[in-house]
Amino acid sequence: MSGAPKPSDLQLLTVRPGGVPEFRLLVAFGADERFAPCLRDQGFWEEAETLLLQRILRPGMSVVDLGAHVGYFSVLMSQCVGPEGRVVAFEPDPAHFRLLCANLLANACDQAEVRRLAIADAKGEGRLFRSPTNPGDQRLHAVAGRPSVAVRYDSLDSQLGHAGLDLVKMDCQGSEARILDGMTGLIERNRERLCLLMEFAPGLLHQAGCSVDQFAARLDQLGGCVFLVARSGRAVRLLEVEELASGLRAIADRMAQAGEEDASENLFVVFGPGARQTWLQRGSQGG
Repeated sequence: MSGAPKPSDLQLLTVRPGGVPEFRLLVAFGADERFAPCLRDQGFWEEAETLLLQRILRPGMSVVDLGAHVGYFSVLMSQCVGPEGRVVAFEPDPAHFRLLCANLLANACDQAEVRRLAIADAKGEGRLFRSPTNPGDQRLHAVAGRPSVAVRYDSLDSQLGHAGLDLVKMDCQGSEARILDGMTGLIERNRERLCLLMEFAPGLLHQAGCSVDQFAARLDQLGGCVFLVARSGRAVRLLEVEELASGLRAIADRMAQAGEEDASENLFVVFGPGARQTWLQRGSQGG
């Protein structure tokens, strides 16, 4: 099963993120009830992440987009880091990968490279389980009743082991703990430089075999300093999670009240005092 969209489902939409020039994105509608309609109606996607990335990224930075989908954030980050920067986008789904390549080419993102690969804790092969109505909800852990496609996966340490990195954006539907386990070398080498912008979806982590306490322990072992990305209107703040285990449990409990297995918040993580000072300064200055 290729999952390739019908030509009639494809539309070229104008994206208006606000802080960078607008760009065009080729997206597939079809049965999509989330991403494509939102982009068509609002002109942007995931406003808090969009605003924060524009605020903190600088020309010349090296960034990674895990779960790049069709390239919304890859194009956005390419504009933010400029032609002297670097963007590495990973996307395992073959249908999404084709649109990702097309969108990076159409927007002249020459600083971006793409790899058809999922990121986990080691090299291997598996299945990617696709949502029929939300193309951004593709999971490496098994989901009963969902169609799936064969994919390859690898660790970030294997793929980018000696690279200098400034930011990793991670939206991987419950695979975040495995990804952290496979990037310990990168974190250590970039401790005073690197930050993570990552999805925190306790229900999906649980399905993938990782509890909130285990996830907090992983971050703590890596020396992570964790902030909740909080939005009020178009204002975005970074609120420090003072005690990781209890703090993340409290966030998870609030999300559980929504009754949605994939309810999520965004976390911002740094690993060294120098990185903490630099990134928080950028975040608070708003430009």
